[in-house]
Amino acid sequence: MAGKSGPLGVIRQTGGIAFIAGAIWLGISLFAANADPGATPECDGKKMVPGDRCIVYGGSGDSYTYESKLADQRAGKERGEQHTPLAIALTGLGAVAYGGAVAGQRRAPVSG
Repeated sequence: MAGKSGPLGVIRQTGGIAFIAGAIWLGISLFAANADPGATPECDGKKMVPGDRCIVYGGSGDSYTYESKLADQRAGKERGEQHTPLAIALTGLGAVAYGGAVAGQRRAPVSG
């Protein structure tokens, strides 16, 4: 039986990494794509209304408005929808590469 090193071993490892990375990316993309872009933004656990500003104390000290938070939610959903097909492709390519390399390594060398 062929060893686990060599070109098929590299393809198997690369395919496995691509599959795992693609699956993680796919999960994140699907989560973002299915988020509600119109959900009411919250500040410190309280629902915001149009015109509100939320100031984050500690750490960065950033702030955001109701309107900017809604825009961020819409942009996140759009990014998730755009990334989902790419994540599916990476996951599929990784699975095919890994599976093909494993099948190639299982073949017994032909004696002649």
